[in-house]
Amino acid sequence: MSDTALSKASSGEIPLYEARKKIQPRAVTGVFANWRWALVFVTQIIFYGLPWLRWNGRQALLIISAYSLFLFTAIAGRLDRAQQPCYHFYAC
Repeated sequence: MSDTALSKASSGEIPLYEARKKIQPRAVTGVFANWRWALVFVTQIIFYGLPWLRWNGRQALLIISAYSLFLFTAIAGRLDRAQQPCYHFYAC
């Protein structure tokens, strides 16, 4: 302890901060913990295995990604336009 800390402790002042307590991880067991590890394992296999999947000699991940991006932007664009008011009949 430093000299200032000793003088404050002897004068009866209360410290503003408490000493840091260590947090220890706890082992978790049960059905949901097992499901969590199974889903982590499956999603990791998909994440690392999908780039090696081939479709007609091309990487299937790129084809699937491009198709899903097209569908998402098409739907999102239609939803965005449906919410905007149209004041000019030729601009809609």
